[in-house]
Amino acid sequence: MGTPEVEWLHTLFSRLASGDTRGFLDGCSPEMTLTARGVAESSVIVRRTGVAAWYEALGALTGGTLRTEVESVVVDGGRAVVVLLHAFHHDGAPRAYRTVNFCTVRDGRLLAWFCHPASRAGYAEAWGLPVPEGEPGRATVPVHR
Repeated sequence: MGTPEVEWLHTLFSRLASGDTRGFLDGCSPEMTLTARGVAESSVIVRRTGVAAWYEALGALTGGTLRTEVESVVVDGGRAVVVLLHAFHHDGAPRAYRTVNFCTVRDGRLLAWFCHPASRAGYAEAWGLPVPEGEPGRATVPVHR
């Protein structure tokens, strides 16, 4: 898979993806914050203590069908990028989109996590939201049925 840092981050985000929020949080600094963005101009900031509830709420929006997979991890010193694929059913149809997650690691723990859709249009389409102005449409990840 790669270096120990790459393997550690892959395992960390795989824990979150599998619903093991406790295992994920064990790898996070007490000061960790998540800054998540969707299609809105503003971001949501979640402190470490709120990450489990945030991820559970995301899954609830999909009726429990959310599946997240770690696709790629790149590490450069204390900085990393983790690409996640999120697949689920929404309005009776399979949907998927990717997020690019910029991470800061300090003292062997996740300190900061910035989550952005790889494509704002793809994110909007997956969730059935209006495509942001100026964004090309039809950017969702193909879903094989």
